[in-house]
Amino acid sequence: KMREKGYRFPVINRALDEMEKLELVDDVNFTRLFIQNELLLRPVSRLLLVQKLAQRGVSRDISDPLLNELFPPELELEIARKLTRKFLKSNARYESKKRREKLIRYLQGKGFTWEHISQVSDFHSED
Repeated sequence: KMREKGYRFPVINRALDEMEKLELVDDVNFTRLFIQNELLLRPVSRLLLVQKLAQRGVSRDISDPLLNELFPPELELEIARKLTRKFLKSNARYESKKRREKLIRYLQGKGFTWEHISQVSDFHSED
C-alpha cells in the first residue's frame, strides 16, 4: 500500500520496523486472535477456517500449529452440533425431510465434511 502511494523503500522499511517493535506486525499473534475470534463469533469447520486464513495470506506453517492448539478435532464436531441445534430451532417450520436437506446444505456451506454432517444430521433426523 505504501509503495502504491509513492513512498520509497527506506521509509517503508523504517515504518515496518517500527510496527514490528510495537508488535503490530506479528503473523502468529494475528493468526491466534483470528482463530479465537472466528471460533467465538462465527464458528465454522477447520477446513473453512484454513481457507479464511489462506485468503488473508497466512501460511500453513503458521496456521497449522495454532489450529492444532486452538481447534482440537472434538471441537469441530461440537461446533457442528451447536450449529445444528441453532439451525433446527430457527427452521422448525419445515417438514422433517426438507429441514434435514436444508441442514445438510447449511453445514456444507460452513465447510463441514460429510463425516461430521452425517453424524449430526443422523443424530437429529428423528426431530
